[in-house]
Amino acid sequence: MNNVLGILVSLSIITLMVAIFASLWGIFKKANHPGWAILIPLYNSYVLLNVAGMSGFWLLALLVPYGILPVYALALFRLAGAFRKGFLFGLGLVMLPFIFLPLLAFREEEKWYGAVA
Repeated sequence: MNNVLGILVSLSIITLMVAIFASLWGIFKKANHPGWAILIPLYNSYVLLNVAGMSGFWLLALLVPYGILPVYALALFRLAGAFRKGFLFGLGLVMLPFIFLPLLAFREEEKWYGAVA
């Protein structure tokens, strides 16, 4: 029984990760960046920060312990702004990325407008 549960949990996690990777691939393409950038560690973070309108210097904050979550949360809120979405959509990106990232990536009417000043 434990083996079956472990396999189901593992498959669920893998499915969610594939959905997030595919969504970020689509978002990168909408923002005129190569989709394959999601496959390269650290470079994918740099591209995400760039798409969200943040400086590459924010990568340094990702190297600081406990810096990852606040920086990614800020980047996701800024990403929502780059698609002209509001605070609640940004909160959705932070709390439920496996639902809200595909909305940005795969809906035709969603356009990337660039960084919000």
